[in-house]
Amino acid sequence: MKNLGDIIKEAIRRSPKMSLRKLEILSGVTRAEISLIIHKKRKRPTPQVLRKLALPLKLDYTYLYTLTGYLDEEDYRRLADLREGAQPLPGSLHESIPGYTRLSRKKEELIQMIEDLPDLEIAGVMDYIKLIRLKVQEQKREKG
Repeated sequence: MKNLGDIIKEAIRRSPKMSLRKLEILSGVTRAEISLIIHKKRKRPTPQVLRKLALPLKLDYTYLYTLTGYLDEEDYRRLADLREGAQPLPGSLHESIPGYTRLSRKKEELIQMIEDLPDLEIAGVMDYIKLIRLKVQEQKREKG
């Protein structure tokens, strides 16, 4: 089985225009934390950190959970079998792994648009998304 640090490093390298700074902005995980993971000084980051890193790197977070021991391989296979319409994400590092659920087309388009922006603009987009999420939460509270 591959090492988590190597997987993260390879995913950054394979993502067009991805840098540690951009990954920090997209994921909310600090560059210092990402660096510790890549250099194998943080062998078992929290599940929350793994989930945050998975989306912008187009990795399956359950695969990362398996690499770090939060899930065993049998649990991973069971989860993969339960996913509906499971197909590998094109261009992902683990497309040979069964059970990877493809991102919706809208999410893929959004990630691609963000990857093309300069870092300063990405920060503005993130602020806007946070505002939208707050509005959605308020609407849910008003209805519920």
